[in-house]
Amino acid sequence: MVFTKLKRRYKNINRLRQITTILIKYGFDYFVKQLGLTNLISKGEKILKLKPSKIAQLPLPVRVRLALEELGPTFIKLGQILSTRPDLIPSDYIKELQKLQDEVPPFAYEQVEELLKGELGADVSEIFKSFEQIPSAAASLGQVHQAILEDGDKVVVKVQRPNIEKVIETDLDILFHLARLTERSIPASRLYEPVRIVEEFAKTIRLELDYGTEGRNADRFRKNFKDEKIVYTPKIYWGLSSKRILTMELIQGIKINAIEELDKAGYDRKKIAENGAKAFMKQILIDGFFHADPHPGNILVMKGEIIGFMDFGMMGQLDEETREKGIDLFIALIERNPDKIINEMLDLGIATQEIDTRSLKIDIKEMIDRYYDKPLKEIKLGELINQLVEISIKYQIKMPAEFALLGKSLLTIEGIGLELDPEFNLAGIAKPYVKELILERKSPQRLFIKFLNDLDELYNLIILIPRQLNKTLKKMEKGTFKLEFQHRGLENLISALDKAANRIAYSLILAAIIVGSSLIMQTDKGPHFMGFPVIGVLGFLIAAILGLGLVIIIIRSGKM
Repeated sequence: MVFTKLKRRYKNINRLRQITTILIKYGFDYFVKQLGLTNLISKGEKILKLKPSKIAQLPLPVRVRLALEELGPTFIKLGQILSTRPDLIPSDYIKELQKLQDEVPPFAYEQVEELLKGELGADVSEIFKSFEQIPSAAASLGQVHQAILEDGDKVVVKVQRPNIEKVIETDLDILFHLARLTERSIPASRLYEPVRIVEEFAKTIRLELDYGTEGRNADRFRKNFKDEKIVYTPKIYWGLSSKRILTMELIQGIKINAIEELDKAGYDRKKIAENGAKAFMKQILIDGFFHADPHPGNILVMKGEIIGFMDFGMMGQLDEETREKGIDLFIALIERNPDKIINEMLDLGIATQEIDTRSLKIDIKEMIDRYYDKPLKEIKLGELINQLVEISIKYQIKMPAEFALLGKSLLTIEGIGLELDPEFNLAGIAKPYVKELILERKSPQRLFIKFLNDLDELYNLIILIPRQLNKTLKKMEKGTFKLEFQHRGLENLISALDKAANRIAYSLILAAIIVGSSLIMQTDKGPHFMGFPVIGVLGFLIAAILGLGLVIIIIRSGKM
């Protein structure tokens, strides 16, 4: 056990040394120094790597991409996932990371045979009628082979790269170590929560390593579209699949962006764009489960302008609450209502600091004004959502990660749609879905269910509050609970109350002088002036001066 741990630690140190060397090679020596990792490489090599080079003169986003590519599968996947997160990294980095290449030389067919036998319990010749030895595609995590089953069904077999899981786990250990070092050594980085980002990435890549997850995603996607004739989802052969093997129906068609081929085949491009957009609107607004990587390589056009989706490894999922709030924001965007957009935006996201709502409203209004005179068909929803994400970053409003993923997917869909049809209008296609959702929300059945849910929550609250209060009081009696109250920002209120109290006292004194002077005037005693008691006249005079002074103070304060 101890030997295994030491071996793993030694292996991690060697890999960390390799990572450090590559970072320095691409001009990130300042980052290595800040993390205190320069002691991992030899002095001579350090001096050599720190010398200016052509690489160091490249733009920073390009160097980041090149470094990730050289660092291998884990880091390539990290870059690809970050390229879908405009809420975490600037747009120029996103554009560059989208170029990350995930194509590597295929591994040997003998290893494929060995893995298939180990996972499926039989030789390739016993399972398949024919099996293509040369893969049709090879990536960092696995490769794809075409095959034919004994019953004649054509399939694709996705086979995981040998030992890739160990490589990924080693790199994840190092990434967690680097994230913790970054948070500790670079305080400014804590705003982006590097450890949390690595945690999210680790969860994503581990799910991607389990091919069963992709199969289940495909099954769920097919179920969601079982009544739709415009979408086709390949069948999963579960009897020939496992955690490291995925056997899926081979669907044949033309890539959705192969314009010349589509025209040659006689397809209606306008219909293709419309069908693709409708399919995506259903995924977002109705199902809350959408294809998060809808690039042209993953979408085929089949006979009848049917859209065939492939590769379900990366899916976006919106829970009921997020979907409802997202729909409200979506409606506000289409209506171009700044106040409603801000309210829904704050309801959907989490504010990490006190927000200057006035400045936020100005920025939202400026964003909306760009589209004010434009017809609905000229509004790009993906672009609009991305601008909203940028504004949320500016005001440190944490939007759900799925929201940024959604914006990226919408941009891709809009780009494909406009390539197919120059008059493509995603906002126009979305409008009927939005109207249907609004009508559904106002239906008696939906309102009644909402009323019952609210009633249930109210009942639970009524039951819960006395219990919690009782527990708190018992803790206070035992001395195990200390209740402290703090106030902030009440100085202005206290000052205002002091002024109000002073004015009331001033007014009471003024009233007393007037009443006293009136009584003296009635007594007709003491020295007189022009037939009136002098003391009474002086009292009225003082009261007049004091009253005039009070009126002047009130007028100057601007609060009558």
